[in-house]
Amino acid sequence: MSRVASQRETIDFAAEAESVVCRLRDSMADVIARVPGLTYRRPNDLAADLGLATKLAWKIGRCLDVADPFASAQFVPGPTGMRAFLRAAQRRGVPKPALDVVRQAYEDFRKLVRTHGGTRKSFDMLAAGLAGTDQMRADLEHRRLAFEGNSYIWGVRAR
Repeated sequence: MSRVASQRETIDFAAEAESVVCRLRDSMADVIARVPGLTYRRPNDLAADLGLATKLAWKIGRCLDVADPFASAQFVPGPTGMRAFLRAAQRRGVPKPALDVVRQAYEDFRKLVRTHGGTRKSFDMLAAGLAGTDQMRADLEHRRLAFEGNSYIWGVRAR
């Protein structure tokens, strides 16, 4: 593959990922805004008002609050978490069409993950590489994982 083709694929991935993640975040924010009586200021509000697990509420909150779509992609809940979020919103009276928009946006996100990353973990690494913010945290995490992998391979731990 030529360098130009590789750059073009990176640009195409970046544009598609940004569009898909922003659409998903916007639709999730719309659902939260439609929950009667919920004033979202921080993730604990979601946990308390929707009855979500604290960790799931934190992930949703981070996904919505991080401005950079590439950095926020790592916080998109998995399928079980997304189902729990949508069920909780439905129980609180959010209209079905708004929930369907999230479902479609989430399916588009999962397709993006499969197409470009194969696995969620691989996709998160691709997205983290494009993130303009939170890059240091991603770098540190990948260095830690490399250290653990090399320790296993070589049977040595040096600090």
